Amino acid sequence: MVNHRIEGHTAVLTIENPPANTWTPESLRGLEKLVGELGADRNVYAAVITGAGEKFFSAGADLKKFAGDKVYARHFIACFGAAFEALMNARFVTIAAVNGYAMGGGLECCLACDLRVAESHAQMALPEPAVG
Repeated sequence: MVNHRIEGHTAVLTIENPPANTWTPESLRGLEKLVGELGADRNVYAAVITGAGEKFFSAGADLKKFAGDKVYARHFIACFGAAFEALMNARFVTIAAVNGYAMGGGLECCLACDLRVAESHAQMALPEPAVG
């Protein structure tokens, strides 16, 4: 789930899927829809995306959802592509505020943003080769 609030001309988006703020197809579709809605609001000049809590920005895909289902995996991958393409093409400036681990799809989310700012304890990695 991605919650948001508007502060002045800035949307603050928070990835909230405890404990590691993982992505699901539903949360990715929600992000894509939210970016579209924010893009239609001419009062939004920027969006900052961060993770709930202090340990994880996002650990990436919820791997338990895959469970060896190749069709579902392709669907999941398509959701990642659509959501992060929406971030890349957003009308407003997008900023990733990396507040902890950004792994796999979490790091890809950061890379889809225009700017990235990381706290000193943040760690980033692409562990996909070890997973698949």
